[in-house]
Amino acid sequence: MEISSDFWNAEKGLVLVADDGAVRFTRNGRAKYAPLFARHGYALDNVKTVERFVEVMTLVNHCELNANTREFEKLLKDPATSEAEREVIRRALAVDYPK
Repeated sequence: MEISSDFWNAEKGLVLVADDGAVRFTRNGRAKYAPLFARHGYALDNVKTVERFVEVMTLVNHCELNANTREFEKLLKDPATSEAEREVIRRALAVDYPK
């Protein structure tokens, strides 16, 4: 499985990947990923391969994006949201993310 070097550079010190694709999380990696995965119903201890890590991260990122989109939409409807804030939210919602 090919994952960008930018991703691995950002994850340095958090995720260790063996030559055979086995994944281990450092203490800092567990602190970062365990609560994030748990929030979406995944257990860090069940992520043992790079393929599974990518699969879970894809699903978690999708869930996080959906939750953020819903929060932005609520803010757009909130009369207390300023016009400047609304413009920033509209720009963020208009971004065409790669599939």
